[in-house]
Amino acid sequence: MEQRFNEMIEYYENKIERTNQKSNILGIIKLVLFAALVFTGVMLCFTSNYLGWGIVAAAQLVLFVFALIWHNRVLDELQQMRGFRNIVYRDKKRFLGEWQEGEDDGGDLAGEEHPYAWDLDIIGKRSLFQYINCTHTFHGRRKLAEDLLSPEYSIQEISKRQQMIHEVSEDYERAVRMEYIFSRIDTGEEISALLEQLKAREPFSGSRWLSVLVKVMQGLTVAACVYLFGFRTNTGFALLGTLLLIQFCLWRLGKYSYLEQLRIASRKIMPYNLAVREVLSREFAGERGKELQEILAEARKGMEELAHISRNVGWCQNLLSDFLLNTTFLWSYKNAYDLQGWKEAYGEKVDSWFEALGEMECYLSFANLLRSCDWMCAPELKEGNKGFCGEKMGHPLLPNKERVCNDLEMEDGIVILSGSNMSGKSTFMRTVGINMVLARAGSWVCGEAMSCGCLRIMTSMRIVDRTTEGISTFYSELLRIRRIIDAAGEAEPVFFLIDEIFRGTNSVDRRKGAEGVIQKLFQQGCCGIITTHDLGICDQQKEAEGIKNYSFSEEYCDGDMYFTYTLQEGVAKTTNGEFLLKKVGIL
Repeated sequence: MEQRFNEMIEYYENKIERTNQKSNILGIIKLVLFAALVFTGVMLCFTSNYLGWGIVAAAQLVLFVFALIWHNRVLDELQQMRGFRNIVYRDKKRFLGEWQEGEDDGGDLAGEEHPYAWDLDIIGKRSLFQYINCTHTFHGRRKLAEDLLSPEYSIQEISKRQQMIHEVSEDYERAVRMEYIFSRIDTGEEISALLEQLKAREPFSGSRWLSVLVKVMQGLTVAACVYLFGFRTNTGFALLGTLLLIQFCLWRLGKYSYLEQLRIASRKIMPYNLAVREVLSREFAGERGKELQEILAEARKGMEELAHISRNVGWCQNLLSDFLLNTTFLWSYKNAYDLQGWKEAYGEKVDSWFEALGEMECYLSFANLLRSCDWMCAPELKEGNKGFCGEKMGHPLLPNKERVCNDLEMEDGIVILSGSNMSGKSTFMRTVGINMVLARAGSWVCGEAMSCGCLRIMTSMRIVDRTTEGISTFYSELLRIRRIIDAAGEAEPVFFLIDEIFRGTNSVDRRKGAEGVIQKLFQQGCCGIITTHDLGICDQQKEAEGIKNYSFSEEYCDGDMYFTYTLQEGVAKTTNGEFLLKKVGIL
């Protein structure tokens, strides 16, 4: 894959160089034509041969306009090629594990009390969201957050999403092009505010007479201009002047908050229109792709009309054009009534259009996993399955060369995971958790094979005290585990992950507390993993029903310590606390 990234970057670099040369040549041609046009204009002021120089000026003007249009197209192409190159370059950095800095980490998307977001690195620095996110719109970013933080898909919907993600990942060039189109929008909330306005059904004006008056004034103004052009009488001038004065007054009396959100977001509507066209231009084999195209096929006409209204609104962005267009044609009234008609025709459907485009961006993001991780598979989700089964499961955020994969099969019951410091217990637990989150979101996962149920994931891992609230680390952990136990008594099955259970108390209380938690969760039919350094907890639960012990260990050679990060059955047989104390000079 790295070679493919390099080839595409080289291709875009070469095309950028050629396009840049073309742009420079056209810039010189424009400058020459403009100078020639100025010279011809000066000659027209000092010559009697108006016809000859007029023809020359007209020809030069036509050539200048043609060069201007051509140059703008070349500049658009140059911007596009640079955008494509930047996207591929960023994907290459993701593949090489150089993605941790300077990207949106989604830290604002979940509160501190989310059941797993922070513990499993779903959001925040060096998180799954930061790793895969390539959304560029408000709806896309929000949809990706919903998929990762609160997925509610049925097994049938998950299957459709898996197929869609695979399709998107296979056509990388089209994916780059689609992401570039979305990148021209950005994640600001202007579109969200516009969407609320587009769904609102209140009219611009409740008066039918105002609409009639606007149309009559526009018609009279055009008629007065035609009359004045044909006859050039004082009456014509007076009539046109009176009409323009009336329209000026109407313009100044008007209230245009109706157009405000469209005016703010006007430059973002056209890229949305292009995004609709791009999605419709593809042929999807999967069912979900076809469903999205059905939604967006209806959106195509509506988005084109909205883009047209948006362009018209954009003409009034500066004071001069605003004055001329409104005084002459009551332009803002026209746009307001056009928007009112658009809302009547499409207002109830617009929400689904933007949601469909946001969903498409999510597929682009999840497809990044298939290009970046060496081992990916489509997990199998089963109704009634309370456990987890994975073959060669790895953590997707670890570099491919450093990732160590492990197998785990637990159809039911609870796994107690023991091992030395830094041996890989917490990383393995996050491996299971993050892949279950991906599976629930309808994504592919990092592994050779995986199956699980549609389970509610809850964690107790990164526990900190809350000094200002008078809550210690131990009590914070008690509250987290209490929530897990309470949730286990509800209808939705729970899969829990508890790291270093009751680390903040003495060994006697820790073992009593761990035994109580394990019994309660097992009695309620929960599956999950608990890690601990306290081997006494493992020995205590050896004979307990539904409990399995697994461990990680280290090896020693020539006075150094090495970790295998390989999961083993049974209780840990080694410890490294004394070794580390000696290594840092404490003992």
